[in-house]
Amino acid sequence: MKKLTYEYIKSQFELEGYKLLSKKFINVMTKVKVQCPDNHTYKVKYNDFQQKHRCPECARLRKKTLKEIKEYMALADYKLLSTKYINSKQKLKTQCDRGHIYYVSWNRFQQGNRCIKCAGLKRKTYEEVKSYIESFGYKLLSTEYINSDSSLEVICDRGHAFRTSWHRFKRGDRCFECWKRNYTEEEIKEFKTYKENVIQISNQNFCKYYHIINPKNVKRGKNKYHLDHIYSIREGFRNNILPKILSNPYNLRMLWCSDNIAKSDRSDQTKQSLYKGYLKFKRGQEKI
Repeated sequence: MKKLTYEYIKSQFELEGYKLLSKKFINVMTKVKVQCPDNHTYKVKYNDFQQKHRCPECARLRKKTLKEIKEYMALADYKLLSTKYINSKQKLKTQCDRGHIYYVSWNRFQQGNRCIKCAGLKRKTYEEVKSYIESFGYKLLSTEYINSDSSLEVICDRGHAFRTSWHRFKRGDRCFECWKRNYTEEEIKEFKTYKENVIQISNQNFCKYYHIINPKNVKRGKNKYHLDHIYSIREGFRNNILPKILSNPYNLRMLWCSDNIAKSDRSDQTKQSLYKGYLKFKRGQEKI
């Protein structure tokens, strides 16, 4: 492969309206300093720029549409009642899953701020949680309840002990061993391998296609935002979907930790939408 020259990559940046500020170019994997058309400066590898990694500040500032905000809120079982969206600091009329109406900005909603009335409601008692869990034939083994996200030990009606939270149990996160009952030992091993493969490719794509998956540049971590598969890994395994399809950037998003835990194995898009996203991703790669 012919070695790229400084003049050549400079011309490629300029074709996109970018300006190369670095005075030297070593190779495609070395970061260079550039300036975007809106005068934001940042560093990027030429290889990443070829794969459409553009200015992160522009991506962060890109205004969301009313439709995008509505869809995001719906994933948390909230309903957007406002019919106009001006900016991220504007108060939006919103309805929570309990029917309470309140006002919150897009910025604050993304940061995990939810219904103030629900936040002020009396916390569930241990007895209430125990009664609810046992109404499904499960038995609560934990002797105390702290909050909706705290870990609880539960035993199912088949004698399998497992851990969940009040939030997750309400959303249908039940006994994994019972879920496995329709699978052979070999299939369970296949699932573990499949999951590891999906996670590995997803993490690679998170680095390569950061601008698609995390345009807001939110912080990823155990108690921060999680990398979520919109069409879930377990559903992908059940439907024999290739890991590379499940791991495509258009099936990945950043989801607040508690929302991701509550989501569990739910898929928030159809198989058809998953494949449409993968085709969009493949076409994008072909243009590079």
